[in-house]
Amino acid sequence: MPARLKLTVAALALILSACEKEKPVEYVSPTGFQPFVYRKEGERITYTMRDVIAEDGPFVRYVTKQQVAPGGPMGGAINYTAARSNCDKFVFQILGEGDTVAKMEADRLDDRWVEIVNGSSATAALVTACQVAKKLK
Repeated sequence: MPARLKLTVAALALILSACEKEKPVEYVSPTGFQPFVYRKEGERITYTMRDVIAEDGPFVRYVTKQQVAPGGPMGGAINYTAARSNCDKFVFQILGEGDTVAKMEADRLDDRWVEIVNGSSATAALVTACQVAKKLK
C-alpha cells in the first residue's frame, strides 16, 4: 500500500475514533421508562423526560434533558438534571446536574427544597413527573 494511502487511512481512522469519543452517552432508565418530550420552547429548546420513579407517599424522582438547537447563544448545549419532588407541596430538590450523564451522576445532592416558579421549565418537569408517577402507582 502506498505511503500516502496509509496516511489517509490512518487519518480517517483517527477522525472516526475521535468522533465516537465525543458522542455523549444517553441516560437510560433502569426501569425501562420510555422517554418523551414534555415541553418545547419554539424550535430552539426541547425538554425530554428521561425517567420517572414513583416513591412512597407524594415523592417522585425524575431525570430530564434540556437540549438547545445548534446556532446562536448556548447553541448545542445539553443539560441533564436529576431531581426529587414532593407532589403535594410542589417543591423539589436537585439530586445532580451536568452537561453529560456522567457529570449529572457525579454531582452532589442539594439538600434544600425549592419552591417552583410558575412558567419555569422546572415547574413543567415537576408537574409532568407527578402526573406520570400517579399512573405508575
